[in-house]
Amino acid sequence: MKIINHNQVGFTLIELMISMVIGVVVVATSFTIYVQTIKVESYIQAELSLQSNSYFIHQTLRQYVNQAGYRPLDYSGSNSRILPIKLTDNAFGSGEISGSIINSSSVAASHSQVDAVDAWEDGQYIRVDSDGFSIKFEGSSDLAGDADGSVVNCQGDAIESGVVEELNFSINEGSLQCTASNGVVVDLVSIDDEVEVEQLVVRWGIDTDNDASVEEYRLASGATASSEKILSARFTLLLSSKDAVQNASATYIFDGVEFTSTDKKLRHELTTTVQLKH
Repeated sequence: MKIINHNQVGFTLIELMISMVIGVVVVATSFTIYVQTIKVESYIQAELSLQSNSYFIHQTLRQYVNQAGYRPLDYSGSNSRILPIKLTDNAFGSGEISGSIINSSSVAASHSQVDAVDAWEDGQYIRVDSDGFSIKFEGSSDLAGDADGSVVNCQGDAIESGVVEELNFSINEGSLQCTASNGVVVDLVSIDDEVEVEQLVVRWGIDTDNDASVEEYRLASGATASSEKILSARFTLLLSSKDAVQNASATYIFDGVEFTSTDKKLRHELTTTVQLKH
């Protein structure tokens, strides 16, 4: 004899469909939240990478450009009260290095733009090149005659007194590179650092009225009058994230101009100003 249990509970087709819809909504919502979380995390990571690399570039450029024009005391060169530092014309001779030339006609570094002649001018210790900029400096030694470590090349090797070193800074496929006189290239910042260096603009801080202060920052590719003096160099770099981390196109400012990016990468402008030696 069959016994019927009227208390037996089951799912109807409608209840089953409702449960499935709720499950799909929950899964879809969870997936959306997960994707958004990943995007936010990628955006934050990109920001952190841009900030940390900006700080590194700022410190590194200041360290190297502070060496531009350095030459140690020369006690054999003068009996006057003036500190016996060699003039730039005597310390930094001409040499064959390709690129656009910024002439230095005096210790005060009066510059003017001329055509590319593949050479350093006598006394010149900083210039813009077609791919970036270059600097010259002399090494420094201790009383024993050994390099004291205060002046270094791209690899961090100490340069001794009497040796003039040339360094070139350029951008190559998103990397900021430093090339030493010996031809060794060092990636200061590369794509492995999760950022790309896209552009570099150099401006001279110019004293136009001989009051020992900067009145304007002018593109290094422009000419300066013989009465004007260059007191500092300003480097503006454009950095971008390695990946597209923004949800849509965005605007950014570089060197005073507004641009719109369509690749959804995050961009950051870095400006570093360094006083030049005279």
